[in-house]
Amino acid sequence: MYSEQAEQAPNPDVEPCSPAALSTGSEDDSYVLDDLLGKATERIRMPWLTLIAILSALGGFLFGYDLALIGGALLYLAEDLGISHVQQEVLVSAAKYGACVGAYLGAASMLLYGRRISIALNGTLFTLGPILMAVAPWFGVLLAGRILVGVGVGLSAVVVPAYLGEMSPPSKRGRIVALYEVMLGTGMLAAGLVDTALGKVPNNWRWMVGAPIPFGILLMLSYLVLPESPRWLVSKGRIGAAKAVIERLQGFKDSSLMQNIGGEEEMTVVGGAGVPVTATPSDEPTQPTNQHGLLVTIVLLVTSLRQVVRNGEGRALIIMVVLSCFNQLTASTSIINYGPTLLEQVGIKSKQNAILMSTSIAACKLFAVCIGTSVVDGLGRRLLLLFGSFSGALTMVCLGIAVHLQQPVGTLICLCVFIITFGVSWAVCFWVQVSEFFSMQSKSPASSLATSLLFLFGALADNAFLSLIDLLGPLAFGVFAIVGVVSGLFVWFFVPETKGKPLHVVQKMFKTGQME
Repeated sequence: MYSEQAEQAPNPDVEPCSPAALSTGSEDDSYVLDDLLGKATERIRMPWLTLIAILSALGGFLFGYDLALIGGALLYLAEDLGISHVQQEVLVSAAKYGACVGAYLGAASMLLYGRRISIALNGTLFTLGPILMAVAPWFGVLLAGRILVGVGVGLSAVVVPAYLGEMSPPSKRGRIVALYEVMLGTGMLAAGLVDTALGKVPNNWRWMVGAPIPFGILLMLSYLVLPESPRWLVSKGRIGAAKAVIERLQGFKDSSLMQNIGGEEEMTVVGGAGVPVTATPSDEPTQPTNQHGLLVTIVLLVTSLRQVVRNGEGRALIIMVVLSCFNQLTASTSIINYGPTLLEQVGIKSKQNAILMSTSIAACKLFAVCIGTSVVDGLGRRLLLLFGSFSGALTMVCLGIAVHLQQPVGTLICLCVFIITFGVSWAVCFWVQVSEFFSMQSKSPASSLATSLLFLFGALADNAFLSLIDLLGPLAFGVFAIVGVVSGLFVWFFVPETKGKPLHVVQKMFKTGQME
């Protein structure tokens, strides 16, 4: 039986899809319910947890693969389609600008349709984009396909870490969410290897850009297997459906846990991620007070950020935005994108050798991410970020010296060491932190902003990297070193440790200002 409070209609003065309308129950009640769901994830059977992690993290593999494959394909498609240098730059950067939009599309999709459908949409984009690129008769079609891939990248970056974070036990959450970055690094390395293998195949660049299609289809079909997030179901008032998912994943009925969640169902209502709902005794999804399409929801996500701050999560939002900025402005992705160019500038004459040597950078990142994944729950997020910031800054100074002395081997070593310091720290920690900093009420608008800005800063860094080197020479790496030092100081003073803490405890830390 439901309390009178639970049956109360939503406040008509509260704008739907705003954070003010996110919760009709008390904050403490929602924390209790979230704690119960966290305990439930600790009992998920390992085969289910493994399947969830691998299938959903496939989005990370396609993220890395689709971004990295263009480097090798450009060598051949530029001549085949007769595109200029400017068009090549537009083609490379189009994916990241598309990802800025994709981040908000992913947030809106999660909010309206849940995590499973959003992952299936992700697979659809990762299938259609490569198909368009593979059959492109001219540059415009190729660019359209590249933008679609970018939208898929942005959607993946929001949806998959959020889903993994919600489905993971607190004790394993860091490693499981960081699997996304491991798969991303694997995708980047695979793209380089496949591009090399297809180099002598007729119409090679079309096979290169079309290679991810089977993986996109597999991700799309994962909808048939993956369970919906119990936290999202609860946020929609679907308590019974959430119980059914938990029982399925655990393989048994935990009567004590089920009764506790049932008690919460009677006691409180947890609002959806931007949509006011009321609890009902039915397992059918509770409808929002008014219906919105994806476009309107995206607009509401942007305009609701002010309410996220008023909802008490402004501190978490600001910290995550700044972390997004430092993640990219240290030239972390530019090092990979322009590795062959730097090697050519310091004396590697053969383009093929420069590309082959730069593959070691992607391999080092994958190695580092695997190490970071294994220690992120032991050493913690904060210590890894501090290590990455200051050791990365020192490596940038050494890289500037190697470039000045025109030392190819020294340059390659510095590039690899830098990407290792980044991969073991910032690359892993970003996706973990964006999955745990925000409550269900604020996760969609806040994580979409942070992720969209991550891609925007990455695109800007890519656009400025070579120009900065042309302007300052080796001193440009000193600029990136300074950014690294500043990022470390920011982490030291403002970023708390969140390892091993339940999600609701992490979020309450930011709201109360008690950062320990």
